[in-house]
Amino acid sequence: MNGWVVFVPEGTAEVHRVLRELEARGGRVHHVGSSDLMTERGIYDSFAEVLKFPGYFGRNWDAMVDCLDDLCGAVTGG
Repeated sequence: MNGWVVFVPEGTAEVHRVLRELEARGGRVHHVGSSDLMTERGIYDSFAEVLKFPGYFGRNWDAMVDCLDDLCGAVTGG
């Protein structure tokens, strides 16, 4: 299984249907408010909170990639 991050608008019946299908196949769906993604700091804080990044998350792009990679490995078994 490959890891993906997909941003979609919330609210349409089609989006909700596809997300339910994804979850039914074992996928994970996380919701992040777009207003929280207006600044670089907001992106880091939102992802850290929603995805439960470890406390040592460095709040920079390299650390973001590392944490997403670790999360993907944990979900897929490596």
